[in-house]
Amino acid sequence: MVKNRLATLPFLLLFLSLGCASSGRTANTSGMPLDTAIREAALLIDSRLTKGNNIALVNFNSPSEKFSEYVLEELAADLLDSNKLVVVDRKELDLIRTELQFQASGEVSDESAQRIGQMLGAQSVVTGTLTTIGSSYRLMLRVLQVETGKVEAQYRNYIAVDSHFTALFGVGSAQNTQKQDAASRERESRERWEYDHFQDIISISEETLGDTSDYPMKIRICQDVLDTIDEYLMETSNADYLSAARRTRSSWKTRQIEYNSEWQSMQERMWDMLDTQAKNIAQQIHISSHIIKFVCTDKNSYRNNKDFVFEGSYAIQMQGNYLGIFINSVNIKVYGYINGKNLRVDNRYTEL
Repeated sequence: MVKNRLATLPFLLLFLSLGCASSGRTANTSGMPLDTAIREAALLIDSRLTKGNNIALVNFNSPSEKFSEYVLEELAADLLDSNKLVVVDRKELDLIRTELQFQASGEVSDESAQRIGQMLGAQSVVTGTLTTIGSSYRLMLRVLQVETGKVEAQYRNYIAVDSHFTALFGVGSAQNTQKQDAASRERESRERWEYDHFQDIISISEETLGDTSDYPMKIRICQDVLDTIDEYLMETSNADYLSAARRTRSSWKTRQIEYNSEWQSMQERMWDMLDTQAKNIAQQIHISSHIIKFVCTDKNSYRNNKDFVFEGSYAIQMQGNYLGIFINSVNIKVYGYINGKNLRVDNRYTEL
């Protein structure tokens, strides 16, 4: 009986360790060797996911790229040893990292991790972080379901600062890491403020755009927004903010092109209307004559309060009277107006 109990003891200890880790409580405040913690995390993940699940190890956030790469490589190896889960090839992940411009040791949001998982065809993704708490280091790994964002497993444990840890981490004390964490938080705060300020400018521009029916003004607003976005893209390095800003720029550029196309079309229609008006006036001046030569000698347009004024100057030759032998010249200027989408021509004209 005692022998049987001793035989089951290792499994009981493993169960208790996994249960404590998955609940998020501190499993070992004095610190566990890094490789042991990684193996425990792999066992937890393996126990929570179904056989054949495709899993991608997206990133591990720490101040040391060498440390982060080691954690991801060892975790992948331990998961592969169980022969239960399908681990996405690191080469495929490296291609995505290059495309999206992020590092394995950098911070990645849950939404970005899910998007990367979708691009890789994974069902689950793993992200992690190394956090400094006083003079201690805590390792955390999370498994997210790609489709829903649900947390499928979570492992946390304190890591022993031994020679192996120091060799990988490259930092002799927690003080340097704390400074790095503080600098990182300050950078994140600044980036967030800059993004919020950028969004405020976009919102104000959106309201201004809706308040005007003036197409040249709409085009100008769009250009101002595009210039603002271009400046922001040059200043920020946050991958998520960059992606959002690029999508916003694409949307505003499309609108600018549409407004410009509509404005060009309205101007062409106005000049056609002025041509017709000039011909009608010439026919009214010489009722019994017909036009033999029609030339627009000058075109001019300018803003006058809320209207855009269009002026067309014309030299027109007309032949015929009651006997049909005389040629008459008509030199006139006619006027048209655009206000929003409204186009109109003036009945008045000026003889030149």
